[in-house]
Amino acid sequence: GLGDVYKRQELGVSTFPVKSKEYNPEEYHKGATWSHMLAFLSYLQFKVGRVEKGLQNLRKIYNKINSFVLSSIPEVWNSENGEIVVKKPFGKEESSFFQLWSAASIIKAIDEGLLGLDYNALTKTIRVSPKIEGKFRRRIRIGEDLVTLDIEFRENKLNVSYESKLGKGYKIVGLGEI
Repeated sequence: GLGDVYKRQELGVSTFPVKSKEYNPEEYHKGATWSHMLAFLSYLQFKVGRVEKGLQNLRKIYNKINSFVLSSIPEVWNSENGEIVVKKPFGKEESSFFQLWSAASIIKAIDEGLLGLDYNALTKTIRVSPKIEGKFRRRIRIGEDLVTLDIEFRENKLNVSYESKLGKGYKIVGLGEI
């Protein structure tokens, strides 16, 4: 019913068509929700200007962070009831935690999608194009350098300052609008 659809939307997107005969919400490849796919969906939503939808999907992952293992993102969960025991090829098992692809997908969604960060070590250029207003601090690696960015975006005004661990100079380019 409609309640089931709403609950599924609260937990994430399924890896398989819900109307398929093979759909199973606890099946690893045929119905469960994967955190990295949900983060990638957020990234795409930010890129096309659907900021609130992207934030809603990141919140679904955030809501899972302290549910089972303190400060950890589960790789996958049941797309209907949120449980982390899923069917994998060799039987039922608990979701994996501390996986690079889950965390990396979230960082990509925030840095590239939401904040519009893009950088080039050869041209020493950092592009910033936030999709929402606020103050943000990000640390990024550009080649061997570790750069701390302080970004403030309010009322269509963008201010960016940075500190390079190696003392390098970078050109800051603000692109796009909200």
